[in-house]
Amino acid sequence: MSTFSKRYSLPDEPDKSIYLTWETGYKNVKVYVDGRLITAIGHPSEFKTGFHYKDEKVGNIKIKFSSKRPIVLNVSVEGTAYLPENSKNDREGFGGLVTLFWIIFGLGVLGTIFIYSQLGSIYDTSILIAALAIDIAMLAAYAVAAIFLNKRQGWAYFLGVTVFLVSTLVNLYTNANTFSDLGVGAIIVFIIRGSLLIYMFTFMKNALVAMRAPGVELADDLLDN
Repeated sequence: MSTFSKRYSLPDEPDKSIYLTWETGYKNVKVYVDGRLITAIGHPSEFKTGFHYKDEKVGNIKIKFSSKRPIVLNVSVEGTAYLPENSKNDREGFGGLVTLFWIIFGLGVLGTIFIYSQLGSIYDTSILIAALAIDIAMLAAYAVAAIFLNKRQGWAYFLGVTVFLVSTLVNLYTNANTFSDLGVGAIIVFIIRGSLLIYMFTFMKNALVAMRAPGVELADDLLDN
């Protein structure tokens, strides 16, 4: 049986949010606030007239089926509607970052194959093996980050960004003494890396929010077919 989740929040105060998780047919609905399970509803019939629950911190929560089709769950707190965020377009999305990590992974694989095919006859085999192991570990980290970010796992963000940041700093440090001799091409590469890091950092808040969310995959829409 599939499990879904959806985030509801105030449009002007996105930090005030409620997570619902449910199984197919809106069964076993669980309500989370800041990662804290506050209540569970076993049968969907309770949403026909409206399910009410009072939480000490949040207040009066009401969950009810919509009156129009498609049938979805509407959430309100103290009479104020909390709006659902579509997982394809919401502020917690990582779509652009997932794509970026896959691009870095793909370019890294091609670069690794090209470089080590050229250096095989120049450097000692043991050195090449050690360097290759490091490169493979980094590429694996990008792949893992992309896969789990696609499932809204916040920790994957920090894995991918940390590896990319360390890689950039190591390259910058090792080339610091010969920076003026690297040429325009190398300088452009570092500028691009810096720009990508800035882009990655814009997702940090999304990652922190995702780490507070229940550990289930978000549904693509509120309907659970």
